[in-house]
Formats: sequence, C-alpha cells, structure tokens
Amino acid sequence: MTEPEPCSFPGCREPSATLLVYRSLCREHFLIVCSAQLDASVQLLLERPFRGTSSGLVRQLATECLSQASALAGGTQTLSNLERARLLDIVLWASDLSRHVRRGPRKPASFPVHLHSEEPGQTWQEDTITRIVSRDGAALECGHQVRIGETLRVIRRDTGQQTRARVLFRSDIQSGRQEIGIELLDCENFWAMDWEAAESTG
Repeated sequence: MTEPEPCSFPGCREPSATLLVYRSLCREHFLIVCSAQLDASVQLLLERPFRGTSSGLVRQLATECLSQASALAGGTQTLSNLERARLLDIVLWASDLSRHVRRGPRKPASFPVHLHSEEPGQTWQEDTITRIVSRDGAALECGHQVRIGETLRVIRRDTGQQTRARVLFRSDIQSGRQEIGIELLDCENFWAMDWEAAESTG
C-alpha cells in the first residue's frame, strides 16, 4: 500500500489528507489554509468586484474548498465535533462565495422541517429540526443516508413554505444519523429572518 504524501505545510510531518490548490495538506492544515484562502477571496471581491478574472478565481477556489471539505467530512476517518463544525463552516462559506457574495452570518436556530427525497429507488420522508441557518442554507441532522449533490425538498412545518435544497455536506455522527449541510436553491429568505440586522450584530 502506498504511503500518503507528507503535508506540505512548513514544519508539519503529518500525512496528507487532501489537496488544495495543488498542495498536499493534513486535515488540520487544510482547515487553516482553506479558511485563509476563502478570507482572501472575500477581500479580492471587495477590491475588484466587477472584474471577471477575480470572479472566476473566487468561484474556482470556492468549488475546490467545497469539494475537498465535503470529501473529508464523508471519509472514513473519525471527526471530532470541532473538526466537523469547522468543515461545515467552510462548506457554507464556500457556497456563499460561489454565488459571488460575501460571507453571510450563521445563526443557531431551531426550525422544524420536513425533508423529502425522491431519489430513484429510495424515496423517503423525515421530520427534523435545523441546528444552524444561514441566508442560503442550513445544518441539520438526518436519519437517512444522503449523497453529496442530492436534491431534497424542504418544507417548514411551522409555515408550510417549501423549497428545493442541494446537499453540500454530510458527516456521520452516531447511531446511523448524519449531520448534513444544505444549500437552498429557489427561495428568497426561506427562514424569514432579518439578515441585515443579523449581519450587523453577528
């Protein structure tokens, strides 16, 4: 069996867990470097918001961060609660940037929702509660196995409002349950929150 490449971060001797911008990185240094790169991308958009090259670079980095973070979360290695939370934050942050918007606030919030999957051969429905919400997404627990990229229908049980959502993140937690991160696809302000106020106080 081939030994993994060492992490390329200066002074680190841990084995590589993933690649980011052609660099081999262990899990801890992926989290550090990815966060720094995403933060730099925000600054790039603020300084040159209308230049196509800037937007293209930001979208490319956001896509890579999202893909690698999702792969690490769904891998075979056990994640700590802190690592899982940091990976989920990167996924939601990268999703924001892929739409060329700056990082939005995340707020702990418990909204009762109904999830409905119509994947061929494995239709299911489930009631659950959000843990964290953002302007265009949410984190919540799910008792069914989902895959990255799968589309779910999300229905708020308190208002009946519904939308489609794409699974961006999945990580096993316990007893067959998963924590998943979703991106809302076709609904404005699904959570009916004052995001301008949340941004100024968050």
